[in-house]
Amino acid sequence: MKTNTMDKVSRYLYIAALICGIAPLTAGTVIFLLWLYSSDISLVTAGLKTVEVGTVVAVSGLIFLAIYAIIAYRCGMGPAAIARKSAKPLAIIASNFIVAPALVMAGIVIATGYVITVENRSDLPIEGFYLLVPGGAIEFGALQPSETRTERFRIKKDGAIEYRYSQKGTCHAGVIEGYVTRMQGGKITVALGEKGRIDLFDGITREHREPVPENVPPQHEDEWTLPCMIPG
Repeated sequence: MKTNTMDKVSRYLYIAALICGIAPLTAGTVIFLLWLYSSDISLVTAGLKTVEVGTVVAVSGLIFLAIYAIIAYRCGMGPAAIARKSAKPLAIIASNFIVAPALVMAGIVIATGYVITVENRSDLPIEGFYLLVPGGAIEFGALQPSETRTERFRIKKDGAIEYRYSQKGTCHAGVIEGYVTRMQGGKITVALGEKGRIDLFDGITREHREPVPENVPPQHEDEWTLPCMIPG
């Protein structure tokens, strides 16, 4: 009777150890994938909380597995058999301590990167699109009607993000972000319309922008050396 009870307890402990390994691993991965898809800032908090709680749960799983091994040994199971039986939950629990830091580091790398997608929604080709960011410029090149191009970069110092592009011999210019800080992340779609009009979409809100007047002074020191710059 006592042996049967201990067998039941050991099975429950084994199952508990498996759950303690699978639950935080699954929850953390799902939250990370949802964040990648939606960029919802609340998921960052949820993810960090999952890491915190998941660590406690995974450690609890190790404790359950250790107790299981002790009870199984007392019930007559050999060390080799215990080791084979414990290998699966132990591997799952251990993977939490590898996957969690990896997801956190990946999140930091992604969150501190800036992604800008440019769409030509006009009926005319764009001869050249340039993005001026603090510390340099990024060339998108020519875009045909309905063509889309994406660039990923990092903000290396504080400043503004501006754009310049030429269409049918006319230079258009404007500001995408009036002020960004070093290592700031972001994701914006720039939809280019007719006569220099653009729409900015960050995944949540859409904002319409008109081109700046041609007499606006440059904010970047290298602005004069790039094609399609505001004339002085």
